[in-house]
Amino acid sequence: MSAYQARAARDAKAGEAAFWTAVAERHPEITTGDLDPLETFAFSEACERVIATEHPQRKRGRHMDTITATFDLERETKGAVRYQERGFDRDAGKGAVGTLYLRKAAVGGAAPAVVRVTIEASA
Repeated sequence: MSAYQARAARDAKAGEAAFWTAVAERHPEITTGDLDPLETFAFSEACERVIATEHPQRKRGRHMDTITATFDLERETKGAVRYQERGFDRDAGKGAVGTLYLRKAAVGGAAPAVVRVTIEASA
């Protein structure tokens, strides 16, 4: 993890804490913070992603940290399985990959409904 990634993770945690503080102040009827673990993870991941996508060097295309993206099964073709990145919007500049094709031979059996892919820059 780079120094920037570590700082972004700390800042995301601080942002999450601030969010829950605001919820408690504005919604006193909410007395617990129990969320589904997957929703909690998705919220944390989204906070980190917001910081990462706003990094000035990344916006100029001169910096690539590790990219992790989640894809939903879209359809199967003759020899491949097609996935679409969650939240991808070409016009709004959201997302990193868009469409992902996996060869059916690499998938092995039934195609999973959701896959997560990590891309790292190589030295």
